[in-house]
Amino acid sequence: FFILIHNNEKKILSTLKSRCITFNISLTFNESIYISNLILNKNVFDLINYDLITYYNTPGEIINLINFANEKKIHLKEHTLTNLLNLFIDNAYYKNNKFAKNLIFNFVELYFLKEYKLSRAKYSLLKIYRNFLYKVHSAEKFNLDEESLFIEFKAKILNG
Repeated sequence: FFILIHNNEKKILSTLKSRCITFNISLTFNESIYISNLILNKNVFDLINYDLITYYNTPGEIINLINFANEKKIHLKEHTLTNLLNLFIDNAYYKNNKFAKNLIFNFVELYFLKEYKLSRAKYSLLKIYRNFLYKVHSAEKFNLDEESLFIEFKAKILNG
């Protein structure tokens, strides 16, 4: 018997997948925090501002975020979602770093989610979000640089 653990099913050969039984394991928010705390031997909320955590973060995402922040000398406890997005975009952390680019996209999604909860103009916010997603999809589809996308997001939405 072999146990395969993965986070991207697309990278597993179809001949191998056809011989596997798939189990999807989902952790609750509290379980993810608990596991992260055990691995780090610290309380996650002593390291990260609560504003930056979602209920969908896995322990791996939390630990990778902390490691990335340590590498870049970013104190996550001191940053809100908005000023961390500004910092990431200003420093172009998304260039040549797939993890940072995905992290920014996740933070943008979290930003829209939080704004949606507070907004009275939900329809217009959804329209802006759909437009942003369309541009993300187009950038991926045509292999374009996301720099203009992030700069536009910062100028029109974060600081608009």
